[in-house]
Amino acid sequence: MRTIISKQKKRYLIWYIAVPFLLLGSLVSGQTPHFTRIDTGALVDEVIRGRGLYVVDYDMDGLPDLYVGNSTGTGDYGCGSGFNRPNLLFRNLGNGRFIGIKDSLIASTIYKHNSGSNWGDLDNDGDPDMYNDGELFINDGSGAFYPGRKVTDRNEVNAIWIDLNNDGFLDILTNVYFGGNYAYLNQRDGTFRETDAGDFNKKGVGGSQSFSMADADNDGDMDVFEANLCLFGACKPLVPNTLYINNNDGTFSSLDSSSALVSEVMVTPGSSWGDYDNDGDMDIYVLSMANKTDALYRNDGNLQFTKIVLDPGEAGNKMSYSSSWGDLNNDGYIDLFVSVVPEGNVISQNYTWFDNMLYMNNGDGTFRRVITGAVISDGGEPHVMDDFDNDGDLDILIGHGNGSPPCLIYTYLNDGNGKHWLNLSCEGTLSNRSAIGTRVRVKADVDGKPVWMMREISQENGVHSCNGPRLHFGLGQAVQADSIIIRWPSGHIDTYTDIPSNHFYKTVENKSFGKYLMTDL
Repeated sequence: MRTIISKQKKRYLIWYIAVPFLLLGSLVSGQTPHFTRIDTGALVDEVIRGRGLYVVDYDMDGLPDLYVGNSTGTGDYGCGSGFNRPNLLFRNLGNGRFIGIKDSLIASTIYKHNSGSNWGDLDNDGDPDMYNDGELFINDGSGAFYPGRKVTDRNEVNAIWIDLNNDGFLDILTNVYFGGNYAYLNQRDGTFRETDAGDFNKKGVGGSQSFSMADADNDGDMDVFEANLCLFGACKPLVPNTLYINNNDGTFSSLDSSSALVSEVMVTPGSSWGDYDNDGDMDIYVLSMANKTDALYRNDGNLQFTKIVLDPGEAGNKMSYSSSWGDLNNDGYIDLFVSVVPEGNVISQNYTWFDNMLYMNNGDGTFRRVITGAVISDGGEPHVMDDFDNDGDLDILIGHGNGSPPCLIYTYLNDGNGKHWLNLSCEGTLSNRSAIGTRVRVKADVDGKPVWMMREISQENGVHSCNGPRLHFGLGQAVQADSIIIRWPSGHIDTYTDIPSNHFYKTVENKSFGKYLMTDL
């Protein structure tokens, strides 16, 4: 069942060039996902002012939990003051139910202004730790936390974990609004030291609220896309976004500004990477608050990108907030969800579009937009996507409260459609234990056609959101994955064949592959 192959580069080309212009026509039965909104429970009982949602299985029970950055924004909007609030921790009880954890250190610390930060196993002991606003919170293995050594006193807006020097320990990249970018190397003893990461430090303008990362050039390491929002005078003049190419030596070089991806000022809050056309490289969806027109940049290889605007005549004049890729109908192609700030927010007088946008992937390079359902009409701010009830399909959690009521988090459970799937968790050994930077390719005979799908374990989708480390693959009618190829950050590659569908699996680098949750669905 298991073989190991040497590292190699593979490219899967498509033989068509299709402009993804969205058309609403007759939909094939079962292709459009249906969601049930959960209006009861802890997530709607708690008034929030949060603009950050982070998925993490902090107690390691196999159910994805939720951490909320809850001290943001100005004004009231019916949600109360946005300042001096503790962040929130919700434990997943299963079946779409959560409970608030009030006695945890990470849910009792008061922050004047904090959107939450990201999670990673900084000490490689098998449990997720948290970095938030210059502070470390160490998981003791039971789901409880104690304070670690402070990393910095800088007031940071966002941070991501990445193994910058590829030593098997996670490092930290941060941004300070009205400041700049900073990098910190893990010293393997619970401390971090500041380091020069090349252009990442030199060209960081300090007007960013999010980083997203992917192996954009297919060379085995993670590159970083900086969304330059630049509002409130943080950048003078406004500047385009920046793609930092990993030099694999602890530094980055910025991509030449002639590239379509980094040549246009977009005033971007966030972005999301995903291989929407299954051609073996990572494409990116970029949000915009400048001309209010988001853009999909198709990766054509060799760091060449083609700009595509979905719904150019329809979905304009909107305030996009966050975005995520995921196979919501399990047909083998990732779909795109974009949350849009709803009507009634503090700046709504300049906007006319308030519905969320769900773009279903047709599998031929085009999309269709779903226009009905509460998951669309409710609008939204931060959102995350994962299989929160562990039933084999992706659900969506959407937060409201940074700029408008109802000041809570709605759960939208996917009703499913009977198609097959598999879900994969990864643990590094030679690589960082969180496996951040791992690329997984899955081949299956999807509805009579061989399809290669690709996912990467990274951080930050959209803005102030992280979908967590689990990787979900829809397989259509396929009862198994024919091949699974896992490329770890260390460069090691594991290959597995003939993997039955409809299971949660866990793989350990160079060691094992097996069922993780013993659930037969």
